[in-house]
Amino acid sequence: MDTKRSASFGRAAIDAGTPDRGQNDERTDATDAVTNILHYLASVGEEEPADILSSAATHFFAEKEGTI
Repeated sequence: MDTKRSASFGRAAIDAGTPDRGQNDERTDATDAVTNILHYLASVGEEEPADILSSAATHFFAEKEGTI
C-alpha cells in the first residue's frame, strides 16, 4: 500500500475516532483518536497498549523511507 492510501485510512480513523472532530486542530484530533484506540486495546486485554505506538512509529518511518 502506498503512503497516500495509508494517509486516507489515517484520516478515516481520525474522522471515526474523534467524537468532537473539527472542533480542534488536526494534531489534537489525531491525539484524541490514538488515545481512544489505546483505551480500546486496554479494554480488550492488551497489557501494554502504549507499546503499539513504538511499533507504529517504526512502521511509519520504514514506509516513509520505502524500506518496507
